Amino acid sequence: MGVKTKTFLLVLFMAISFCSYTINAQEFNNYTETLNDNDIVFELVAIKGGAFLMGADKNDATRKQNEKPQHTAIIDDFWIGKYEITWEQYDAFVY
Repeated sequence: MGVKTKTFLLVLFMAISFCSYTINAQEFNNYTETLNDNDIVFELVAIKGGAFLMGADKNDATRKQNEKPQHTAIIDDFWIGKYEITWEQYDAFVY
């Protein structure tokens, strides 16, 4: 498995784990997660959710099939790692 694949899988795992946590608006801040008696540290950045228009306008003659129909996409609040993970951090989740 390549480095990019491993990084993607860990970020995806972390996103699913952290997003499933019920978010209280007052506690939705950046934070640091520590593992293994402070040996492994993750700095996480809070990203506020929102809504945006996804897809191409129906009058756009150049739009492709996978760009329709245009619709509103709603994204929940989530946390994401501030830095790319190290192999040590990756291994802590995998093993």
